[in-house]
Amino acid sequence: LVALVNNDKPDILATAYAPSAPDYAKASPFEALLQDDPNDGRFIPPMGKGDHAWMQNPLPAAVFSKPEQECLAKGIYFEARSEPVRGQAAVAQVILNRVRNPAYPKTICGVVYQNDNWFNRCQFSFAC
Repeated sequence: LVALVNNDKPDILATAYAPSAPDYAKASPFEALLQDDPNDGRFIPPMGKGDHAWMQNPLPAAVFSKPEQECLAKGIYFEARSEPVRGQAAVAQVILNRVRNPAYPKTICGVVYQNDNWFNRCQFSFAC
C-alpha cells in the first residue's frame, strides 16, 4: 500500500474509477504511454451518468508533499489497519475524493482532521 500512496505519479489510487480494460481499438498501450498528457500525468476519473463534475478536478500538487502523505497514511492506518489492502485503498480513495470535492478542505490533512475540535463530529473517528 505504501508503494501506491508514495509515488511520483499523482492520483495512482484514483484508478478505482478507471475502466477495467483499456480500449486498445482506440489507442495502443504505447500511444497511451507516449502521448502528451494535458493533465501532466494526473489521473482524471472518467465521468459516468449522474456523476458530479467535481470528480474531474485533479488533485492539487500540494497533496503529494510529505506532511500530506503522512496524514493520508495515518487516515488509512487508523481507519483500516485490520483491513486487507483493498479496504485500505478504499479509505485512501474516500479521502482523495473528498479533497477533490469543493464541499471539503483542499488538503489531505484538512479532510482527515476536519472538525477535530468538535466533540464527536470528526470526519474520521480517530481524529476526535
